[in-house]
Amino acid sequence: MESSNGFVVYTVIIDRFDVLKPPQVVNPNIEYFCFSDEPLPKVQPWKQVATAPSFSTPRCLARNYKILAHRHIEFLRPNIGYSLYHDGRIQLKIDPMEAFRWLKEHDMAVCEHPTDDCLYDEGRKVWGWRLDDREVVNRQMLRYRAEGYPKRNGLAATAVIMRRHTEAVQRFNNYWWVEVACHSVRDQLSFNYVCWLLGMDYDVIPGNVFRNPSFVYAESHSGGRR
Repeated sequence: MESSNGFVVYTVIIDRFDVLKPPQVVNPNIEYFCFSDEPLPKVQPWKQVATAPSFSTPRCLARNYKILAHRHIEFLRPNIGYSLYHDGRIQLKIDPMEAFRWLKEHDMAVCEHPTDDCLYDEGRKVWGWRLDDREVVNRQMLRYRAEGYPKRNGLAATAVIMRRHTEAVQRFNNYWWVEVACHSVRDQLSFNYVCWLLGMDYDVIPGNVFRNPSFVYAESHSGGRR
């Protein structure tokens, strides 16, 4: 068991898109941060942190705080060692200390996508379901093909991310953010590409992201706005 020293749990809720949920198990030795653009109803043990209003859309703002963990978390707690991120629609069921078991051979752990293993297929679904602009997504996929990114190369579900804050992970975060800022805001479309580009790999969180013994994944966002 690794130490809880320098370990935080965090989530991001922008534009009240989700309702902040209390973890089912609270570890008093771990800090819990919620980044938000406006005050939310207080929920223990979350400490709310105001985001900087510097992005054109709520989704870009949310992705920036989600992806650049080393920048936003270490601003609050310098020399942080680990972070566990989860989407606002998720409620933790376990003591976060148990999440250390997900890091076996690598510095990051995420769930595998439950149905797909190819970001190109995911790209078609994104614009087919109108989750992002078709031209933006197609341009991104064409670039990845031109660079030689292979089909069926795996697909992560990034609703939960366990990270060890190494220099390699910081570099990954920075590259990942550039992809999201320049292309589709749907970060699943670039996560595996950046892993491939940088020669990084990740451990797999056991279980289906939608039905998992470690957390509850709400079927829909439960905030007051859309």
